[in-house]
Amino acid sequence: MKLSTVSVNSPLSGDGTSGNPILMSKASSFANGYLDSTDYKTFNSKLSDVTVDVNSVITGDGTVATPLTIDSASATKSGYLTSYDWDRFNTMASSTVSVNSPLSGDGTSGNPILISKASSSANGYLDSTDFKTFNSKLSDVSVDMNSVITGDGTVSTPLTIDSASATKSGYLTSYDWDRFNTMASSTVSVNSPLSGDGTSGNPILMSKASSFANGYLDSTDYKTFNSKLSDVSVDVNSVITGDGTVATPLTIDSASATKSGYLTSYDWDRFNTMASSTVSVNSPLSGDGTSGNPLNMDSVTSSNDGYLTASKYDEFNNKLSTVRTAAPLTGNGASTDITIAQSNTTTDGYLSSSDWNTFNSKLSDVSVDVNSVITGDGTVATPLTIDSASATKSGYLTSYDWDRFNTMASSTVSVNSPLSGTVQSDNPILISKQVVSVNGYLIRLTLRHSTAIIRCFC
Repeated sequence: MKLSTVSVNSPLSGDGTSGNPILMSKASSFANGYLDSTDYKTFNSKLSDVTVDVNSVITGDGTVATPLTIDSASATKSGYLTSYDWDRFNTMASSTVSVNSPLSGDGTSGNPILISKASSSANGYLDSTDFKTFNSKLSDVSVDMNSVITGDGTVSTPLTIDSASATKSGYLTSYDWDRFNTMASSTVSVNSPLSGDGTSGNPILMSKASSFANGYLDSTDYKTFNSKLSDVSVDVNSVITGDGTVATPLTIDSASATKSGYLTSYDWDRFNTMASSTVSVNSPLSGDGTSGNPLNMDSVTSSNDGYLTASKYDEFNNKLSTVRTAAPLTGNGASTDITIAQSNTTTDGYLSSSDWNTFNSKLSDVSVDVNSVITGDGTVATPLTIDSASATKSGYLTSYDWDRFNTMASSTVSVNSPLSGTVQSDNPILISKQVVSVNGYLIRLTLRHSTAIIRCFC
């Protein structure tokens, strides 16, 4: 029995007639419907699960229960840059910037703000080479317990040597020197490294030993030589070369802008005179350059001038001076915000969380009953297919056959008793069972006897 009209619910539309066939639109972010092959490829290519690096700022596993999340960045936490912070960073410098020495420039692309390397004649930043040099200086002084030297080299306990006596080692006073100097006879013959004849006018002398002259070993050199190592191990990353032997003495080249090494007296003098006894500074510098109040510059923040850290340098250096966008993005990030519309069947754009949940819930593969009229597995290579139905094959009803079948019966059917009904979906054609007072259909009854089969209708 055919229906003259068909009622459907969304996403289907139409009433099944040739002039208004039943249709289903393509699904989008704002309309239910069928999934086309392009969207199928897109959704089928999505990840089944998400792996996030343990050191990443991303949290979550991409599921509905634990979606991927990135917190906004702050002074204590890595994360994404909010539009608010972007605007603050982007507008931190006005079109013109006034700076004080050691900074120079006005912050424009043609005259960027610079700070030169510090030297004996110029304030500036301390480079890694000079840092290594200054950082290698002694933080404290160790004195041998058997040495005549006492103290630790600090201001409160400076290094000290008492004068020598008959019971105590120490330095030779000028008084004792004069006494000892006159103890010798009027004529004394000496050999190098001694000199003089022992007279008051030509006392016997021995110069202090040095690399180019024989002589006496003073207490300072004694302490130096006594503290020497029997062998020397040099770190492979050290500026020192050699092993301390005569054949391969320890060597350190002088430091330069491109090479780590020792500080020459010339550079020492330059560095030592870099700051006067009192130093006046302007913000963002603070301090007066003394040991109790050294010069200092804090790192720059949204509320504080200061130096730019390496991490902030990378952050700002990676910012775009101009932004160009291509569809589906719009805007330039300056006069207009950069935006992206929500994607749908007619507009490229971002995938909304609602659509994400919808697509994420879709099947990763399709199982088809072996007895079904559907063939294929739903992949691009083998899409799901239903052939059209025919007299010898099950399948879908073509619009041509639908029209033929639909016109085989008129829209209204007239029946006579014992039939009833109008062929509508809510009033199908029926025939009642025959009773004494009503015509209708008969029940076939078969009686079996030992000699015959009797059939009757009642």
